[in-house]
Amino acid sequence: MPTTENQEFIEHNEFLTDLYPIHPGMVLKMDVLPARKVTGVALAQAIGATQPSIAKVLNGKGPVTPSLAARIEAAIGYPADLLCRMQTLFDLAEVKRDNEAKLHAIPRIAVFA
Repeated sequence: MPTTENQEFIEHNEFLTDLYPIHPGMVLKMDVLPARKVTGVALAQAIGATQPSIAKVLNGKGPVTPSLAARIEAAIGYPADLLCRMQTLFDLAEVKRDNEAKLHAIPRIAVFA
């Protein structure tokens, strides 16, 4: 969770609020797996998944489910909770982007303080 200080920094630096969350599969593909010298095929074999299903995730086209995240953590030690948080942030950004007009049309009836 961001601290109040971090949140204030982000709110006052507009360029940070416009960043779109990256799909956790892309993080695995571009950073995590290469750093561990693990291929998508090897990961699929280790966790009992099909290579096409893992390729879909690694290309940002399929979700990292909690079950998948737990198996990835068991295989390579990358935290499952972090993968799940990244997926949630990505999914929320997609929903907000895809429903922007509908969301803006909803009247605000209370303010969280």
